[in-house]
Amino acid sequence: MRVHITAASACPSITRCHHHHYHSRDHHHRHPRTTFCNVQIGKLREYIDGAQEPELFKWWGQYCESSGQFDNALEYYNKAKDKLATVRVLCFHDDLERAAEIVNESEDDAAAFHLARQFEMKERIKVPKINLLHARLPEQYVRS
Repeated sequence: MRVHITAASACPSITRCHHHHYHSRDHHHRHPRTTFCNVQIGKLREYIDGAQEPELFKWWGQYCESSGQFDNALEYYNKAKDKLATVRVLCFHDDLERAAEIVNESEDDAAAFHLARQFEMKERIKVPKINLLHARLPEQYVRS
């Protein structure tokens, strides 16, 4: 039988909740939610920084991005090594050159596709010094 803690009030001690989350192997999702619901953002960030787990870094990056803290989001996406999310945020801020550098360094296909779509939407198919697609996509998918 698996017991889920659905509200912060269901567990009288936040430390005890976190202990149960960890042992149920559900701490990547439950721990941030419980701490967040208890308005302990500072403690949550300390926990995430201390845990050194990419899933938690990504979660915090998503939180920062959703609250408009884009520099923090980029920092945590970098810690999580989430190239697609990093490129997405950079494209949102119209920093396509920096996004292209990340794609070229990482060779992440999803990030390359996202960036290519951004170039296409901005009608910048041919971009000087950026040859993202020619090396990785079949010829029929590359416009010249």
